[in-house]
Amino acid sequence: MNAKTVFTFFGGVVVGLILGAWLFSGSSTQVSGGPAPPPAPQQQQVDVMRLQKEIDQLEKLVASDAQNYQAWKRLGDNLFDIGEQGRSIEAYRTALAIDDSDPNVWTDMGVMYRRTNNPAKAIEAFAAALAKNPNHTVALLNTGVVYVNDLGDLAKGVEAWEKFLEIQPSGPQADGIRQEVERARQMMGAKQGLVDLPADHPEIPSTPAPGGAAPSPGGAAAPADPSSYFPKPDQQ
Repeated sequence: MNAKTVFTFFGGVVVGLILGAWLFSGSSTQVSGGPAPPPAPQQQQVDVMRLQKEIDQLEKLVASDAQNYQAWKRLGDNLFDIGEQGRSIEAYRTALAIDDSDPNVWTDMGVMYRRTNNPAKAIEAFAAALAKNPNHTVALLNTGVVYVNDLGDLAKGVEAWEKFLEIQPSGPQADGIRQEVERARQMMGAKQGLVDLPADHPEIPSTPAPGGAAPSPGGAAAPADPSSYFPKPDQQ
């Protein structure tokens, strides 16, 4: 299954990224080039069935071996892939209680928290990932997305994205992030009365959505598909 991510920021640039191919054997390969075509519906059904079978096996394994870190991590990954956010969070939390050293697990859990409309917990998880690896680009990118789009904190979002650009200064993804940093800076200047924005400049939320939830789909700042923001990290 390809971990394909499309980042849609404030109605502006769209950046496509293929991060990796996840193989059900437990190994992974890095892929490059443009976005791959989505799998056919029949293939998607086969993939889900295969994942569900492996989930059943992993659940039996952790029931008899509760300290099996790799099994809990793999269970979280598979539940991530089929969209079982709550169960995935619990599996990741259990894995991290055994071994909290892998920033990818923290990042994955942060993505799941964001998808359950808990951006504050997502930020906590990304911060934990960055404490393990300050140069974890996926955690930095997602930190910026959550701060800007969910929490309305443009300054902190820009700070995360600028750190991302220090680590990864070139490439299509970096170019897209650089444009969004500029948009956010223009909006911050406008809020301070320092600059005037063009009439067609997309709006950016300035306050958190009620209850910490993400902005409603369809708004100027909302992505077409909020769940498609986030890459599923493979190797950082």
